[in-house]
Amino acid sequence: MFGKACFWRFYSLKKALRHSLHPAVTLERNCWMVVHQHRHGMFPSEYDIREIDEDLYLALLAYCRN
Repeated sequence: MFGKACFWRFYSLKKALRHSLHPAVTLERNCWMVVHQHRHGMFPSEYDIREIDEDLYLALLAYCRN
């Protein structure tokens, strides 16, 4: 399903996600925050509306749910 480069990208994102998990925040929000950090270099602020890679977000969410 994923190539070698893509595997390491997901490994890196999954590792970041594991460190950012907060019990009061949903998995969907955590995935969104990690993809935002990956894309923009920082976690989002309260009213951050910058776009993220939606395909990457959905793929990471599916990966984390499995």
